[in-house]
Order: sequence, then C-alpha cells, then structure tokens
Amino acid sequence: MKRALVFRLAAAGAAVAAGIHAAALAWPAFAGAAYPPAYPAWRHVVFIAIDSAVAWLFLRRPRWFVWVYAVLTAQVLYGHGGAAWTAWQRDGHVSWIDAAAIVAVPLGLAMLVAEHAESKR
Repeated sequence: MKRALVFRLAAAGAAVAAGIHAAALAWPAFAGAAYPPAYPAWRHVVFIAIDSAVAWLFLRRPRWFVWVYAVLTAQVLYGHGGAAWTAWQRDGHVSWIDAAAIVAVPLGLAMLVAEHAESKR
C-alpha cells in the first residue's frame, strides 16, 4: 500500500475521532454509550481540536510531528488503555472506542517513526 494512502487513512481516522467527540458533545445518549458518565464536556472540546489538528498534520507530516504524536500516543494509551483494562477486569469486555484507540493510534505512531527513520538515511 502506498505511503500517501496510508497517511490519508490515518488522517481520516483522526477526523473520525474528532467526529466521535463532536457526536458525544451533541448527543448525550451517544456520550453515555461511548464514554464514562463522568467524562466532562470540556474534554470532548479539547479532543475535537486535537484530533482535527492531527488529521491535518497526518497529511502535512512536518518533521516534528512524530514527537508530538508520540506524546499523544502515550496519553491515549494511558487514558483508553487504562479504561480498557478496568473494563476488562470489572466486566470482562472492552468498549469498541477503547479497543480502536489502543490499536489505531500506536499504528499511526509506527508509521510516523518509520517515515522519520527513513528520512534520516
């Protein structure tokens, strides 16, 4: 698969994540199904901005983006990974949103790291 297509798919994934946060902000029933009850509205706003920026940056890929995305990956693994672990221990299942995040976001980082390493050759 061509690199440009893969990064366009990653950008689309980030745009979908922004849309999920927007939907959760707009429709409380969706928020209740996808996020814990105590998830604050301001976090949805913050992640709409972050995910939108990430979508744009996946298309542009400035050299520094890999480092910023690595920090975001750590945050996602801490937040969604912790939620997935807690749900697994408590209920025996993981929510779709946590599973998608803990798989897709590190894959995006792996792609950026590979591109960054290749550009140094």
